[in-house]
Amino acid sequence: MDAQPAACDSCGDELPDLVEVHRIYVTWDESGAIADERVVEDAEMWCAVCRTQYPHEVRADASG
Repeated sequence: MDAQPAACDSCGDELPDLVEVHRIYVTWDESGAIADERVVEDAEMWCAVCRTQYPHEVRADASG
């Protein structure tokens, strides 16, 4: 089992409950509607605060 990182990959804070996620970049059109989104392939470890603030998807458990 790999050791969990000591800090959030998004904000750098040393908070508990890090979860592996894929960052999502969103672009909007002139009317404010979502025009495009891109899911980043590389996974990151994010804290609960960042998961409430930024677009992401929780990485699917590859073992199950």
